[in-house]
Amino acid sequence: MTGWMWILVTVIGVALLGLALAYGTHQTNVFRRNPRNVRRTEEATRRLQRENEQADGS
Repeated sequence: MTGWMWILVTVIGVALLGLALAYGTHQTNVFRRNPRNVRRTEEATRRLQRENEQADGS
């Protein structure tokens, strides 16, 4: 490829990476703000901890 094509590919790549990071950050913030999701995550964590304790105790 010629020089201008490398520059174009690099600029598009950086732009796509930036958009992907912005989208992922936004989705994470939306997920964390939903109280139902937080409650479900906490319940799943407690359940897994109980299962690990039971597995270690037997």
